Amino acid sequence: MASATLPATSGSLPGSRSSTRSRHRRSATLPTRLPSIVPKSTLVAPKLHDIEPTKRIDVLHPPTVPRRTVFLETFDSHDHMRQRCQLMQRQQWYRYHGEWQKPLYGTPAVRESYRSDIRSVLKTQMEDRQTRRKRDWDNALYESIQATNRDRMEAEMDMEKRRNKMRHLNTFTRENKRIMEEKWQERTRLRTVENKKDLEQLQYNPINWSHTLK
Repeated sequence: MASATLPATSGSLPGSRSSTRSRHRRSATLPTRLPSIVPKSTLVAPKLHDIEPTKRIDVLHPPTVPRRTVFLETFDSHDHMRQRCQLMQRQQWYRYHGEWQKPLYGTPAVRESYRSDIRSVLKTQMEDRQTRRKRDWDNALYESIQATNRDRMEAEMDMEKRRNKMRHLNTFTRENKRIMEEKWQERTRLRTVENKKDLEQLQYNPINWSHTLK
């Protein structure tokens, strides 16, 4: 009896290594970049060619874009700010090294100009210091004069208050003295009247016939 044979196939069983390599090979041929959702024609890119290199700009509000939109590209703006930073650092470096190179490696005229600048700066500093000292002295003198005047005015006010108080007390004392003197005079007058009345009664009292009581 003849044995049955399976038909030969070029494919491989699922899950085998050959099938995995074939899937990887097919996935490698697929495009790795997805299509852009926003068309390139709708993107807004600022034009910074005429902008001064040292001018600072706002990345989200560039000067050439009148209105901020969600389609604004900031690559050129960031690149402008990066180049501005590098340019300013380079200028600072040249300025710093150029200054200390003058007195050492410059020509005699340049070195003399550098020394002249140093002398002028020192002279200006001395004048500023003298002016500041004079201003401080004037301010201190003005404050001392103001304090002295204020103390004198307060002393005069205190003296005037004491004088007013003394006048009031003197007026009160004189008024009390007048009232007491009037009371004394009234009391003396009443006593005189009573004594006179008593004398008259004694004169006409029948008990005192001999008029010995006075």
